[in-house]
Amino acid sequence: MYHLLNLRTCKHRLDITPELPVALVDSEDVLVAAVSKSGHLIYHNRSFMKAYRARIAAAGGMNLRDALPELWNRLPDSGRGHGNDPVKVIDLHSDIATGPIGHLLVSFQNRGGDNGPVDFRAMLLEADHPLFVNSYVGFYVADPEAYTIKVNPAYEKIAFLPESDLVGRNLRELEERGYFSRSVTLRVLEKLREGRAEDVTLFQRIVTGQEAVVTGRPIFSDKGELQCVLTFVQNILPLGKIIRKIEQSEDRRCLFPLGSKQAKPGADRRAGAHGRIDVIVPVFPDLPVVATDPLSRAMMRQAVHAAGYKSPVLLCGETGVGKDLMAQYIHRVGSQNGDFPFVAINTSAIPQELLESELFGYEEGAFSGAKKGGKRGLFEEAHSGTLFLNEISEMPLNLQAKLLSALDEGGVRRLGGSKIKKVEVRIICATNRDLGRCVAEGSFRSDLYYRIKVLAIDIPPLRTRLGDVLPLIHHVMMQLSRKHGLTRYLSADVQDMLLAYPWPGNVRELRNVIERLVVFSTTEQISVGDLPSEVIDSIAVQRCCEDGEPDAMLTLKEAVKRFERNIIEQALKRYGRVSAAASALAVDPTTLIRKLKKSD
Repeated sequence: MYHLLNLRTCKHRLDITPELPVALVDSEDVLVAAVSKSGHLIYHNRSFMKAYRARIAAAGGMNLRDALPELWNRLPDSGRGHGNDPVKVIDLHSDIATGPIGHLLVSFQNRGGDNGPVDFRAMLLEADHPLFVNSYVGFYVADPEAYTIKVNPAYEKIAFLPESDLVGRNLRELEERGYFSRSVTLRVLEKLREGRAEDVTLFQRIVTGQEAVVTGRPIFSDKGELQCVLTFVQNILPLGKIIRKIEQSEDRRCLFPLGSKQAKPGADRRAGAHGRIDVIVPVFPDLPVVATDPLSRAMMRQAVHAAGYKSPVLLCGETGVGKDLMAQYIHRVGSQNGDFPFVAINTSAIPQELLESELFGYEEGAFSGAKKGGKRGLFEEAHSGTLFLNEISEMPLNLQAKLLSALDEGGVRRLGGSKIKKVEVRIICATNRDLGRCVAEGSFRSDLYYRIKVLAIDIPPLRTRLGDVLPLIHHVMMQLSRKHGLTRYLSADVQDMLLAYPWPGNVRELRNVIERLVVFSTTEQISVGDLPSEVIDSIAVQRCCEDGEPDAMLTLKEAVKRFERNIIEQALKRYGRVSAAASALAVDPTTLIRKLKKSD
């Protein structure tokens, strides 16, 4: 999958190409940072931050020019470095630029000598062995049946999962649920069944999107019996991501890889197998679009295709699915070669008597209170760019006629004016209603409907693209962690329940629920007791319906009671003790016992 770069033997120039993906392995012994040509600090590992945190904070920013001038001054002479330099500078080159696009700064730590091989069996036998607790490398320990025994703090940071979410759970279940792409423990056990006791190394993608290189090693007792499988987990950083982030920071095009030729913005395509056209989906750091589920990826490919043309786009989808974000995304993809305006209006939020003047503008004296000199409308504001008409179904019929005229004529006539002003505007409309039904009911003009429904894109509701739910949750939690300075984890039970919840409010509701959990939770681990009542009640009714009993219709109260008992029984089975189960569910032990008795 990746070629792992040896930073000690690497030369001072590194060519990054799509044909040979290269990645760095994060290590405590090596300080690593990536910087753009303008000095922006694109990436740094924990060792680098530990060494330079105070000076970066004092400089008030993440620009090397201001924070670490002695490192910045080395960059022009990077090609003339020597092997014994305290800081090694590696120029990064890509196939879309003539010179270096950025630099890697590498410094090797002096660890004070080798203490010899580590006795990992002794390390695992001691409850809080310093090497296990303080290691920079993530450790994951599983028993011979692939049940998780423990993980160390470094693994919790790498995987963004607390130990309590994993202990007692089988690696087969975790792999099936997508916690990570492949379990190296299961591969080690497979080889043991074949009679081969050997280490296994592979690349792994964790549910947060983080990639790691993992090595599983069987640990045997003095009698030669398998004691456990120990996994070593190290973050890797694909340098393709570094190149992409550098391009974004330098306001370059955000597509990687592009190949040797520049293509039309928004229509970057190449022929794949059997003549199929593959679309490269751009990435914008300030416009996060999470698209992991196959339904979402298909939608994104449509959006990128549509962005390459000026035809009207109609975005359809339920409230909260992200139609406004998709409109901005299409505009950004189609505008990468210039700074063109993006103008948005929600037609349902503007009073009918003001909407016409907002869209088309007015001339001086057009009506009482009109500004001297008149005013440009949003069509004129959006000239050469994009006009986004949200909730287009709510536009009054008389304005629909004028909108149709503007689209057909390629110009607008201000209120009180007689001249048509030519405008070149890309129209994107959005609606959460069935416009075809609106046409049948007479609330929407059929001619306008067919005029704007040229490139129609349906944005699926969140409940139909479950592959996006956990990545969205982790993305939102990372944003909130930075915003509020809080560290929060989701328990395994909470993740299961959020996956089962139908999300009637879609992505907007998900963001609100996660922010509520992050802010209201009084502990780092978010447990079932922290979930809003509407989430628990909805899942309770859903699961009771799935369990059957069509002839015995349960009341909401009975359904919630049954669901609570089920959760409590599962917690007691997993943790064995009332106190431990109560702690996991974030309730008092007496409350847990009382709820059990009430449900009898």
